[in-house]
Amino acid sequence: MPALAGSPFPDRRLLSFECPSQAAFLPAEVALHDQLFELQVSLDTAHQPIEGSARAFDLSQDPGELAPVTDAAWIVPLANALPGLLRASTTVIFAPSARDQDPETAALLRAMGYLGDMPAPPVDPED
Repeated sequence: MPALAGSPFPDRRLLSFECPSQAAFLPAEVALHDQLFELQVSLDTAHQPIEGSARAFDLSQDPGELAPVTDAAWIVPLANALPGLLRASTTVIFAPSARDQDPETAALLRAMGYLGDMPAPPVDPED
């Protein structure tokens, strides 16, 4: 990784998610990274930021994310960019259909959190 070797960070934003496997465990967490700045928010069941949940960090001064920043000029552009990035990156993903796995595999995947509580898409009998 270039940053670990002391090279400059690439000039791009990175959106990361920490999403529970089941809706009952919401809220999901999302972080928008821009160079050494990070904006974290919690998302509700409609994938919208929960008001008052935003936390901003200057990772060059606080790599451990212990002291949120509240008044830096870089926060506003990140906050303004977040809704569009969320819309652009949200894709509904369905669990594999039952025909794609045996019961033991399904139980193992569910126990590890890979099969959430979303219904599977309709099965096309032609497949």
